[in-house]
Formats: sequence, C-alpha cells, structure tokens
Amino acid sequence: MGAGPRSEKEALRVAREIARRVYRDNIPSGTKLASEAEALATYEVSRGTLREALRYLQLHGVIELRTGPNGGQFVADPHWQDLASTIALLLQFADATVEHVMEARLYIDPGMAALAARNATQRDVERMDELLSEMRQRLSDYATYYELYMEFWDVLARSSGNPLLSLLSPPPQGHVDCGNSA
Repeated sequence: MGAGPRSEKEALRVAREIARRVYRDNIPSGTKLASEAEALATYEVSRGTLREALRYLQLHGVIELRTGPNGGQFVADPHWQDLASTIALLLQFADATVEHVMEARLYIDPGMAALAARNATQRDVERMDELLSEMRQRLSDYATYYELYMEFWDVLARSSGNPLLSLLSPPPQGHVDCGNSA
C-alpha cells in the first residue's frame, strides 16, 4: 500500500480499532499491547500504515511508544493536555479567536454550574465554598489566586457529573481530590 488517502484512511481505521479494544477490554494504563508482528497480522495492514496509526494514537495520548529491548506499544492515560492541543489546533484552523472561546464559555459555564448544582456532593459544595473564601483573601497574590481559581473550576466541572466537562477543565498544580471521581 502506498502513502496516500487510502493508507491514511486505513491508519485511522486501525487507530480506532486499537482505541476501541483498549476501551472495550478496559486495558489499564501501562499495559503492553501486541507486538508489531502480532498487530500486523491482526489488522492486516502494511508496516507503514500500522506505524501511522500508532503515531496518531501517540499524538492523542492513547498509547506510549517505547524503544529498546523492553519497548513496544503501551496503553497510556490521555490527559486534558492531549485534548487541549487537539482543540487548539482545530480552533486555529477554524480561525477562532480568544473572543470566540470566551463567547462559548458564556454559554457553557452556566450549564456546567447548573449540572453541578444538581449533582455536587456535600463535600464538593464545601470545597468550592472554601476555595471561594480563599480566593477573596488572595486577590493581591495573582499566582495563588489563579491556582485557587483553577481548582475551583476543576471541582465545579467534576461535580457536574459530566465527563466531558470534567475533561475540559484542566486540573491545577497540587490538585486536591474532593472524593467525586469523574
């Protein structure tokens, strides 16, 4: 198979199949996937197509490729940074400005807050109240205020009970788990 539209489509098909298998079989992060020879036989594609699929999954944080004697393809745990870089690229291609992002937040944030009001645990509500109080006391200390602000939005997003909203809210440095797993 040559490099072209067909091999690109095949690479995406293989990437989707690998991702589905990881999800369907609930394969934990750090687990080694099939060897290259096994994957070639399983997906019936060329080495180039398989490697393109693996690079695609690596770019999106789904797998980690390790070289060396103990190397191979390992399941990774995608993070918000993986989604953020993809969204940033898509926004760039769509000529979206910061103003467009802020406009979207005007509609998303109230919905997230409404979900959180309905789904938050008592501990979530207490933690958000603590964070708001700390933020009021730290108005002159931008670095601390910003970290508290980020944690507030993380707790709010997670307490919405919506995994997408939780994923879109990057966890702050020194993240504190409030007992509400998303």
